Amino acid sequence: MKSKSGKKSSKSAKKAKAPKNDKIIVAVQISYVGSGGNVGSGAYQYSCTPDVVHVTEAATRIRYELTPQTGAEFTFTGLYSTDSLYKPQLSKPALKQKGRAIEVVHANKIATLVNIAFRIHDSEKQVSASCDPQVTNDPNPG
Repeated sequence: MKSKSGKKSSKSAKKAKAPKNDKIIVAVQISYVGSGGNVGSGAYQYSCTPDVVHVTEAATRIRYELTPQTGAEFTFTGLYSTDSLYKPQLSKPALKQKGRAIEVVHANKIATLVNIAFRIHDSEKQVSASCDPQVTNDPNPG
C-alpha cells in the first residue's frame, strides 16, 4: 500500500522502531469475551499493534493507546515493570487522554530485558486485567 507521499507503508510489520527521540505508538485493543481470552482468567482478549516494541535510541517515548474500537468502559490504570532501581530504563508512567493512553520514556542506556505489564480497568464489570506486551532494546554504542 502506498501513502500520499508515494512510499510503501508497512502495516504488516510486527516490530516497531522509533527514530531518535521520537515516540512509538502502540495500539491496544481489548474486549470482553467471557471465556477463551488471553488475560483476566480468560474473560478478556487483548492485542497490541505492533506486538513487539524494539527500542534502539535513547529517550524513546512509548505510548500505549486504546483503539477507537475498544469500548469506552476500558481505561488504563497503571503500568508496572521489572525495571531495575539501580539503573532504571523507564520513566514513571503517565496516564493521558482520561486513561485512554499511558506513556513512558525508555532511556535505553544499557542492554537489558524489561518486562512490563499494564492494567486496564473495565468500569462496566468492575474488573481489571493485566496485559504484558513485549519490549526489547539495543542501546546505541556511542
